[in-house]
Amino acid sequence: MGAQRSCNGRKDLLKIGSKLLVVVADDEPAIVDLVRLILEDSGYEVLGAVGGLAAVTALQSNPDAFVLDVLMPDLDGVNCVEQIRAAGFNGPILVMTTLRSTVLRDDLATRLDAQMIDKIKELGQILQLLGLRWGR
Repeated sequence: MGAQRSCNGRKDLLKIGSKLLVVVADDEPAIVDLVRLILEDSGYEVLGAVGGLAAVTALQSNPDAFVLDVLMPDLDGVNCVEQIRAAGFNGPILVMTTLRSTVLRDDLATRLDAQMIDKIKELGQILQLLGLRWGR
């Protein structure tokens, strides 16, 4: 497994090597670890962030992509994406959700310029969606 890094509001984060860096943020550390395993197994570097505020702080590490939960207590995924985009990040953002309303999901995806994925059913799509961006 690759080097594990986590972001809990620290400001001393550095990008390591030439691997593509993906920030994974969720308020449940077990979900962060699960997504980390999926991504690291495919050659991505992963920066785990517990919560939305930590994800925004992770911008300092110059990530290539974000995978975020939509429901986080400190800063929800919607506000998190808005802050990340406002800071000038133009890379891919995947937002994990358990929302069942396709209308609401489509509205959020359009409004946030982010891809919505089902947190339970579509975790395997993370690799496919990130791979489209870099031709992997």
